[in-house]
Amino acid sequence: MCIRDSSHRLLPFLLLAALSGCGLRAPTQEPLNLSFQVQGEPAPRSLADFRGRVVAFTLWEPSCPQCDSQALVLNDLNTRLSREGLICFVLHEPGMPEPVANLTLITGAVVAPPASPLPRTRPLTLILDRQGRLIHQLEKPADAQELEKLLSPLLAG
Repeated sequence: MCIRDSSHRLLPFLLLAALSGCGLRAPTQEPLNLSFQVQGEPAPRSLADFRGRVVAFTLWEPSCPQCDSQALVLNDLNTRLSREGLICFVLHEPGMPEPVANLTLITGAVVAPPASPLPRTRPLTLILDRQGRLIHQLEKPADAQELEKLLSPLLAG
């Protein structure tokens, strides 16, 4: 890694470090790049496909009971707030079984993770603005009311 002339980049990293303890992450400047495969679809989807919409998704795994409840919360939000520009989905690692049944939102397996590794905490819920930038990263389960509070300003804009 090149350290030369990196002083202008230090502040965002310090801010991220300060916020990491509270489960939230500061906005990033670049859109988050991640691809995922939806079962039954011939080609992977990308987060870029959803630019112009607010995106909320959780990373799910089968041994995590809180992941199931987080998926259900996102399913509810997706149903209620999709007309306002929200899209939610649940993603899992390749080779894992599909998330809980009876979800109406998109589910898929991550095929191309972002350049910087995501925390292994599950559930991990990420919220992106309409430009695809990571605005919130929650490393703990969140109820609908908590998520709506975070989503509201993004949906209004």
